[in-house]
Amino acid sequence: MKKLLLSILFCIPLMLLYGQSNERPKIGLVLSGGGAHGLSHIGVIKYLEDRDVPIDFVTGTSMGSIVRGLYALGYASEQVEILALSL
Repeated sequence: MKKLLLSILFCIPLMLLYGQSNERPKIGLVLSGGGAHGLSHIGVIKYLEDRDVPIDFVTGTSMGSIVRGLYALGYASEQVEILALSL
């Protein structure tokens, strides 16, 4: 009960501080590992780009980190796809 009360008291100031922000929510993209997943990651990024969904944060592991790195460097999803298919 004491922990619950403390967590509620901790969350209330955060809700007041961040709950009334006029900023849009931040969007993060998490990419997993595996070669086949890498190609599907590129498709997801293309889908989000086509719909003008802004991506603020990108993280990944294994193949996802390679796709993330290329995307973070400024490569367009089409360029990443061409590179992946040529390898």
